Amino acid sequence: AWNSRRAHQLKAYVDWIYTIFPFEKDFYVKYNCHNVTYVGNPSVEEVALYHQQHVVSKPATATKPIIALLPGSRPQEIRRILPTMLALIPHLPDYQFVVAAVSELRQELYQIAIETVGVQVIYDQTYDILSRASTAIVASGTATLETALFKVPQVVVYQTDRLTYFIAKHLVKLRYISLVNILAGKEVVRELIQHQLTTKNLLKAMEEIIYNTDFRQEQLGNYAAIRD
Repeated sequence: AWNSRRAHQLKAYVDWIYTIFPFEKDFYVKYNCHNVTYVGNPSVEEVALYHQQHVVSKPATATKPIIALLPGSRPQEIRRILPTMLALIPHLPDYQFVVAAVSELRQELYQIAIETVGVQVIYDQTYDILSRASTAIVASGTATLETALFKVPQVVVYQTDRLTYFIAKHLVKLRYISLVNILAGKEVVRELIQHQLTTKNLLKAMEEIIYNTDFRQEQLGNYAAIRD
């Protein structure tokens, strides 16, 4: 996506390419890389294995449905995205907000969430959180696919600095940024990118998957097609 010409380098040094996304095979063929095999995605097996090993039940202390907040795994992402996620709390008082945090990052990145009433910050248990969530707000990345595999309706968000976004807009020729939409070839989940990521827009997108039953069911149906 960032530099498609690297396909030529790959062809020069690699005898066979095994891909984890079906669209990658067609991409490489365009660059005359014909020794390409799509082998499936490891996230599918990992989520299936999780379900085999865990009997999921709602915690006895849970009195409200859970909105999972997955703000990404990079410090810059978390600093920019997490405050907007947390801004929804006063607007959705009937929900419990749970942040999927990463222990290898500095705790101060999550301090705003730790100090916010009505928020749980749980480290290194993303699958456990998704298994209990009713909806999710997810930073664009592998987590969007994992959320779909857990059958959790989601809104995808992303925000970076202006220069990085400017460069990306000129280099990355993709209609969508979330793996869910890329795999489906259409808008399955709402994407709020850069200046679109505001509290108002995020609340509207969340209310759509919470209260619009038809939209929610359509999203889940598309998840099934992606999984298959």
